Amino acid sequence: TMAKQPGKILTLMWGMLLTTGMTFAQMYPGDANNNGIVNGVDVLYIGVGYNASGDSRPGATTIFEPQNLPDPLWSDDFPDGVNYAYADCDGNGTIEQADADVVWTNFGLTHGIPGSDDPSMQGTPGIDPELRLQGNQFLASGGEQVSVHISLGTNLLPANFYGASFVIILDSTLIDLGQNFEFQFPQNPWYDGMNDPVLEYLKIDEEAGKIYVAISRTEQEAIQGFGRLGKLSFVIIEDVVDAISIDTSFQVDSIVFVDQQLSTLPFVSGNFEITSNREVKTGPPLLIMPNPAEGPFEVQTEGWQIENITVWNAIGQAMNTQIDLHGETATVSPDKWPPGIYLLEVETKGGKAISRIAIR
Repeated sequence: TMAKQPGKILTLMWGMLLTTGMTFAQMYPGDANNNGIVNGVDVLYIGVGYNASGDSRPGATTIFEPQNLPDPLWSDDFPDGVNYAYADCDGNGTIEQADADVVWTNFGLTHGIPGSDDPSMQGTPGIDPELRLQGNQFLASGGEQVSVHISLGTNLLPANFYGASFVIILDSTLIDLGQNFEFQFPQNPWYDGMNDPVLEYLKIDEEAGKIYVAISRTEQEAIQGFGRLGKLSFVIIEDVVDAISIDTSFQVDSIVFVDQQLSTLPFVSGNFEITSNREVKTGPPLLIMPNPAEGPFEVQTEGWQIENITVWNAIGQAMNTQIDLHGETATVSPDKWPPGIYLLEVETKGGKAISRIAIR
């Protein structure tokens, strides 16, 4: 009889473990990749596992608290080893759009020590697709609304696209957060599936000036393509007079592009600049005459030697021109410029000044 006691004790202990739930793996609703934080990358996992099914979660809710996963777990794992059951955020036994809704409900919540998502790598120009920022205008006055299209890839360098997650961070010193700022997904997007839905999620933190964006296909197959990911609109603060660029007015940060295997994809960052209509305060004052001009015109500074002049058109293209420098003055000869408003960027030893010239 004594020889059987250890077996009884082990059986009793195992039964206690089962009844206390200690043998169950646990998850937090919304944290589909189980890295400790709920964010846009979790939507990408849901998109990859979309329509998969398994046992439902016992006593499931969407409250952000530890909940037991089914035992056994689902039969499939994501490429990084995370079980598909983690992406069943509402616990009903199927990965679907409602699970992505849970991500957005619990967005930003954390548990344990949150891990970091692997960002996409900086790519090689001419080889990898470009993330492009294209504005509706190059010149912008204070109080004016500006629209910037965010696009990925070109016809020559398309992207192998399954999903994307990124955050747009607006600079409150340059952009009026009291006015409407928004991000709109494209209609009939190039990344759309033929018969399967596309997950498109947007979270706007007006106080912080942040826009969180997540996009994912759901048919377990990437698409070779290119085009717009969306349009950002914002209003420049009324009293902003300095030249501002896209790098200082807002940032596109935490960028993750993935294929259907959740492998992060390299991309090339494009540049776009928005500049105030008014002359820069910190640079030397400029005198431009004649203005408007029908031919060559002269640029003068007050006591500062001119080192270089660059002329841009209204969509941000540098213009071909002949520039003759003469110390504190310069003669600019337009080369078949169409009539319109142009931006002069004048570099001197006293700083940079920006002003406009009208060409008739």
